[in-house]
Amino acid sequence: MALVSLAVKADDDGADKAVAYAGSEQKYGYGTTIRLEPEQVKALGIDKLTAGQMVMVRAAAFVCQLSAAAGDGDGDESGGGEVSVGLQLTQMEVATGMGRGEAAGKLFGGD
Repeated sequence: MALVSLAVKADDDGADKAVAYAGSEQKYGYGTTIRLEPEQVKALGIDKLTAGQMVMVRAAAFVCQLSAAAGDGDGDESGGGEVSVGLQLTQMEVATGMGRGEAAGKLFGGD
């Protein structure tokens, strides 16, 4: 399965609903961050990471929440409504040891 960018674009009215993080050139929507507690960091062996370092993440999850909001009928393929999904991660692997360029290539299909 190909990876998909989660970067958020500004709305038609120019409003930017994304959250910017230090050292990040792109902006991502609320809820796209994974926070790991010390026990999980130790279990994954990632206690030596640095801010801005790229990693590859592979995880398994189950759907724990679904919600839908009525849309404005603007022709959205899902019938005009917005759907959000909650995923509970149950297993994860984090691969380190690659530079930003290499990680970006692996994530988004570069040369």
